[in-house]
Amino acid sequence: MLIKSTSIDINTFKMDIFEESVFFDIETTGLNPKYSKIVMIGVLYLENKNYTLTQLFSEKDGEKEIIQIFIDIVKEYKYLISYNGNSFDLRFIKNRAQLNNLNLNLKNKCLVDLLKVFRVNKDCFNTENLKLKTVEKFSNIDRKDQISGKDFIKLFNSYLLNPKKEYLELMWQHNFEDIKNLPELFRNYNLFKNKTTVTYKEYFLDIFIDNDSLTIRNGQISIKAKTYNINTFDTIINDFNYKLEWTKKSGSMSFEILSKKGKLKDGRILNYLDLKDVFNSNLILRNNLNIPENFLVLSIDNTPNKNNILKFISLLFEYKKIP
Repeated sequence: MLIKSTSIDINTFKMDIFEESVFFDIETTGLNPKYSKIVMIGVLYLENKNYTLTQLFSEKDGEKEIIQIFIDIVKEYKYLISYNGNSFDLRFIKNRAQLNNLNLNLKNKCLVDLLKVFRVNKDCFNTENLKLKTVEKFSNIDRKDQISGKDFIKLFNSYLLNPKKEYLELMWQHNFEDIKNLPELFRNYNLFKNKTTVTYKEYFLDIFIDNDSLTIRNGQISIKAKTYNINTFDTIINDFNYKLEWTKKSGSMSFEILSKKGKLKDGRILNYLDLKDVFNSNLILRNNLNIPENFLVLSIDNTPNKNNILKFISLLFEYKKIP
């Protein structure tokens, strides 16, 4: 096994979760974990006040060892951040860990898959696809590495036959840039207008409304949303004013809000919530519609007010209405 560690400066763009996160990416000999192996794992995390990018290369027979090191690192952190890691990397690591008699415990871990986030917000990307290198280019991230995952496999096989330093350097660089660029991709969050950030227990969560799912019928507003995956129990709420089904392991959320109807002086029809009915407090929000400040307008003439819908979701978390 070979190990390479590099200090990384990510102070140019930081989010609250970074200090409690492990950014990661793996390289494999194929797509099926039953028949293919993990040959490299890269991790970026804060240690002793410095961000370190550590790469673990198994060479011929070090797979079990590098998986164990990965398991030992991530158990100390709350968030695991990747690009398509929920669908591929973690599934692959879990399968290979089991085959090596190791246990990857993700209980209560918050899994932040940026590909999943970007798919919800795909309209913000003027790109032909959401592949990592495509999004990096859109994000003005300069990438020196030019090889693909298939190229990596060819290089690895060539290295086994003839362990040239040049082959190894190309593999190091490919995995290095896959991870080093992940923090910078969070800059795209500034493009997203359908997002609210909440605190849920010990987690910071970003919740993204699926704009295509928002409907209004007979005063009932239905919304589907996505957030990060958390490996814990689900939440189902059936309150008089709202319903929520939150499948935490997939990050899928479904809200139904029962609003009241009213009419403005100019004849426009409102769907609104009386905040006193939900929060049992003198919660007020200023508005310019000359209506009571405890009324939260969710739509006017059946046109949704997404900012206020996001505000309501945020208030549910702020006032501990979500168990």
